[in-house]
Amino acid sequence: MHGLLGIRSEALGDSVLQHRGPGEILGEMSLLEGKPASATVWAVEDSLLLVLPVDILQRELEENPHLAARFYCALGRIVSGRLRDSMGRLGQMLRDRDVVEELASSQWAEVSVLVEQFKALVQKADQAALEEGGADLGPTRRGDRERAVVVCGTRERYPR
Repeated sequence: MHGLLGIRSEALGDSVLQHRGPGEILGEMSLLEGKPASATVWAVEDSLLLVLPVDILQRELEENPHLAARFYCALGRIVSGRLRDSMGRLGQMLRDRDVVEELASSQWAEVSVLVEQFKALVQKADQAALEEGGADLGPTRRGDRERAVVVCGTRERYPR
């Protein structure tokens, strides 16, 4: 075989799971389980493949026990290696997610402190405006654009 193949799974949102290149075996899970394929394979680039029809392969394995033993042993090593790689990728994804969640949590904590500081500043500005005879607008409602821009205008332009 030569070329590059992509593998994706509908169960995982059709995201690309892996790529396979020369010397790789595809369809091993379906062969071992006798079930339909759990993933879709497509040619990422021009590729040349050797396709072994299941019925012919199974007949050869039944007729030649020595070949069957070597074949299944090799297939077991391949499946085991792929499982090990998948577990490693999953572990890395979980570690990365934990790091991202930790960063996000600390960033939100910082934002929360800044928001509280901003609220305190706005309250002081409101108090100062009231002391100088300005109007109290009261709490703003979400979506109330006129009141949302009070910080940019004068209080006299935005009466209650």
